[in-house]
Amino acid sequence: PIYGNEVFTKDRTKNSFTDVNIYGKKYATVKFLDEYEIELQDRDQIYKFYQFTYYAKGIGMVKYERYHPDGTKIILELSEILTEKKFQKLKEKVDKK
Repeated sequence: PIYGNEVFTKDRTKNSFTDVNIYGKKYATVKFLDEYEIELQDRDQIYKFYQFTYYAKGIGMVKYERYHPDGTKIILELSEILTEKKFQKLKEKVDKK
């Protein structure tokens, strides 16, 4: 491995059921707490962070909020649900590369 040997651990626990508003649309979701640990064995370092991940029934992940120990917060949200037709067009575009 380019960065040396590492051990990656993820623990997930169900946190709650909650509604999430994304771009004006409300989704009923199940919220999980995901806790990550990356142990860089060759450097004797451990890096930990956590995130809340939101899943909507019939859609999948619609949002996550990731928190790093240095105070950095990253939020990603669903921006669009693709129709089957749009998805196939996107797939064809990628396959041509």
